Amino acid sequence: MDDYSFEAIQDDERRAFKNKVVAEGYVWNEEMDMAEHRAIAIKVLKHTLSTDLHVHHINHNKQNNSPCNLIVLTALAHEIVHICDMFCPLPFRSYLRKPENLLKFLNDARIWYEYVGER
Repeated sequence: MDDYSFEAIQDDERRAFKNKVVAEGYVWNEEMDMAEHRAIAIKVLKHTLSTDLHVHHINHNKQNNSPCNLIVLTALAHEIVHICDMFCPLPFRSYLRKPENLLKFLNDARIWYEYVGER
């Protein structure tokens, strides 16, 4: 999974990266020069995010950058959520697309996360 953040990339690489992020359907934040969902998480949580942390769209809508639709996960936890979404039965996939259910699942599985919504 891509992280959609970059601190040490050269200008040409940054432009190419931005184009890739936008082409994949994510919104770009020009002011912070990063994907919008990461920018919102940083603003709401009031701390930077290391490059090994991913910001996941709970309902899988890349255009919905509402804080209540965003959760910060480790790369492994992010991968687990997407594997569940690909291979679990449809009722469970639908269940995990609701914030309260995803948080319960992560708590029960003892997976670290930081919820961006409801501050």
